[in-house]
Amino acid sequence: MKNIKVETIIILVLSITVICMGLGFIVINNKLKEEEKVKEKYEVKITKVIKNNTINGSKKTVDTDYNIIDNNKTVEISMNLKDSNDSISYTAIIKNTGTLPAKIDNIIERNNFDKSLVSIKQSDIIGDTIEPKDEIELNIDITSPNKKLYSKDLIHKVTILTSNIK
Repeated sequence: MKNIKVETIIILVLSITVICMGLGFIVINNKLKEEEKVKEKYEVKITKVIKNNTINGSKKTVDTDYNIIDNNKTVEISMNLKDSNDSISYTAIIKNTGTLPAKIDNIIERNNFDKSLVSIKQSDIIGDTIEPKDEIELNIDITSPNKKLYSKDLIHKVTILTSNIK
């Protein structure tokens, strides 16, 4: 009779130990998941581009389109300006999708044309801070000056360079 009681007590103690270990693993797993969520992350990207307007300087239609490339860091605008005073306007939405504040360090422009043929104006966002989940707009206005521009396929690329503040 005494052997059954000792065996029963041992089984009961082992069962309680296994249950406590299981609960401990669940608690540790939940804490690790919470810490994983809080992990700091730096990520800024161009999330959307909006074509605002196109103005034709003559009866010829201005052809334009855009692509977001380079891991969502560059807007590539393709256009075919036909005449003087042709104009296009885009707004690029830049979003901080990370958990750290970010700063716009610079904007790099690249073209496949002589910049004297086209007037390009951009909003000045260099030095601006973007908090996590916030957005900032980069306005890009392109106009052909009063020189006659022959139909050419032009490409203008705008790349954002950012850094985290923390």
